[in-house]
Amino acid sequence: RVFESKVLSKIEEILNHFSQSENLELAFKKHHTISKNGKNKELDGAIFYLNKLIIGIEINFYTTSGSKVTELFERAYPDLQNTLVSMGANLLIVTDGKGWRIMRKTIRNAFYRLENICNYYQLEEKLTSLLQKILK
Repeated sequence: RVFESKVLSKIEEILNHFSQSENLELAFKKHHTISKNGKNKELDGAIFYLNKLIIGIEINFYTTSGSKVTELFERAYPDLQNTLVSMGANLLIVTDGKGWRIMRKTIRNAFYRLENICNYYQLEEKLTSLLQKILK
């Protein structure tokens, strides 16, 4: 939860700066639930423009490897990305931790399946470029 709090604070900072520099009103919500086909999914965060969801955010920090990580990056996140795209939104995944050193193959494969994935240090550049792509 420490990593999640740090990422969510950084996202708020990035959004405030972006909103001011582009003169746009973006809204940010922590822990937003989306519904699709009767199924609910709680996102770690969500970004809205004109009251419309434009980016759903998932945040994870891994200290070890495991099958849960593989399941998330090979099935759950691609499914979530497809759901968000069908709603006219994007998925941003922020992930980090020493567990990724062990799971290089999983993260490499994730980059082929998931459009917007980054670590904490790439977050500002990734989120800014994604916002520019969506809003221009």
